[in-house]
Amino acid sequence: MCHGRDAWHCRFTRRRLYKLTKYFSGQSGGEVRSGPLAVAEEGRGKVAAFQENLPLITAICNPGLRERHWQVRVCVCLCVCVMLHMGTSQLSTATHHPQLHCAQLPH
Repeated sequence: MCHGRDAWHCRFTRRRLYKLTKYFSGQSGGEVRSGPLAVAEEGRGKVAAFQENLPLITAICNPGLRERHWQVRVCVCLCVCVMLHMGTSQLSTATHHPQLHCAQLPH
């Protein structure tokens, strides 16, 4: 998931938002504050949704990626987009489409 400094930021942000949610909900002995509670809960949801993308972001930011890697990824993305647009019933047609054939790309 997260590594190094990013892992620390992930844990810190999740923990801080958890504490804020608990505080604003009145669970820690304070009064319930609905406005700030809604903001803290929304923030927790957004952080959780963003964290799902961290493995992809980490992979894309890998300094070891070369041009050939990007060529293959672009072709795969194009194939997937076309397949989604055409629907799964035409999946085999899309994978054999001459303009989307990725065999010519260097591996």
